[in-house]
Amino acid sequence: MQAPLAGGIAFFTFAWLAAQVLVHAALPLLHRSYADDGGELGTAGTGLALVALGVLAGSGGVAWATKPPLYRLANDVQRGPLVLDRPGVYEGGPRTVVRGGVIVRTSHVTLKHVRVEGGENGIDVEQVQDVVLDRVTVSGATLDGIHVRRSEVAIRDCVVRSPRGGYTQGIDISFGLEEPVSMVEGCRVSGGAEGIVTHYANAMLSRNRVSGTSLRGITLTEMSMGMAERNDVDGALGIGILCGDHSECELAANHVSAVRPDPASQDPTRMGYAIVSQLGAHAQLHASRGKVGAFVGGTIVRR
Repeated sequence: MQAPLAGGIAFFTFAWLAAQVLVHAALPLLHRSYADDGGELGTAGTGLALVALGVLAGSGGVAWATKPPLYRLANDVQRGPLVLDRPGVYEGGPRTVVRGGVIVRTSHVTLKHVRVEGGENGIDVEQVQDVVLDRVTVSGATLDGIHVRRSEVAIRDCVVRSPRGGYTQGIDISFGLEEPVSMVEGCRVSGGAEGIVTHYANAMLSRNRVSGTSLRGITLTEMSMGMAERNDVDGALGIGILCGDHSECELAANHVSAVRPDPASQDPTRMGYAIVSQLGAHAQLHASRGKVGAFVGGTIVRR
């Protein structure tokens, strides 16, 4: 789980102020010859060192006592849906399979090393924060492989395989614009209509591979704010990467290849574009190649 930035800054500020007060005020008052001794504390230093060690040991004890509990999932096939409603780390083994989906209904959950098969949504995350999906494999979901609503997630090194269908999606992160930034990093997503899609969300997509989609590879739309960098999109039908519907997109060093035109759609935006901006969206391109197009008030700026 990610350490909170605000908490880290507050801790650093407090530690720095405490050190200044200790060195410039407290120690000179407690040890009258502190300045004459050049900052040496003599025998008093031993006591102060023991106090510091005690504080460190106490802090370590608190950290150990408050760390999230670890739940080890059975190393075999389980019938789902598996509902995770307690904070903690849920870890599977080499043969852990959940058939029928996983539902996350509480914040501060990490799910790792689990294979999920079937279900309407393979992994369903709704109205929670600080959820980590680490090295999960999802296949055969009839709607979304990973379905995220009004939540903050970090999805790392996942594999999502979607069946062919008009509405199947690999990863869908939606309606979380007010939440902290969600991340999808190092995942391999194949099949389905769309590989990775965000709607009204704040997300960063990095180093993912998306292949064989029938609508779009990566989509940032419906007023999303996001960055897609160093992703590999291959074999999409119509559009590789879409920035749509008044979204703000930063697209950097993505590799889009083998995008096929979709003449059956009769949609001019789907004629084999690597990157499309449309419906008032604004896309900034950094080190990107391939055919690009802007439609219906969309803009594209190369940096």
